[in-house]
Amino acid sequence: MLTERETISKLEHYAAEFNGYVKVRDYGKAHAIYNEALLVATFMKMGDVVLKRLFGDWESDDGSDSDTALDNGLFTRSEIAKVDLESCILRHKAYEDMTCRKMGRPVQYYSDIDFCAKCMEKKKADQWK
Repeated sequence: MLTERETISKLEHYAAEFNGYVKVRDYGKAHAIYNEALLVATFMKMGDVVLKRLFGDWESDDGSDSDTALDNGLFTRSEIAKVDLESCILRHKAYEDMTCRKMGRPVQYYSDIDFCAKCMEKKKADQWK
């Protein structure tokens, strides 16, 4: 098991990998590694100092309608927004979409008229039988 210090070091390494993927426009991998880093940092309940180093200083926002928070994290919000736009919106490669593709089903969206979350849950449960 990793110590807290090793976990923080690995999260910082993930930020470097994220930035590398963004530079070569591999937005799917960048999105996946950001989500994993966010999940780990949240699950491990990293302190404010670590979270600000990784994801920026959200407390610096002045509360106005425009985003005035400092974009000073290792995972910059501007790059995260670009990755989300490219991988999730323009290329439809969000996690849910990848799940549908791997199961051989067409991608469904919440806005689809025939989308049914309960059916999706039932299909997921049936897949493991």
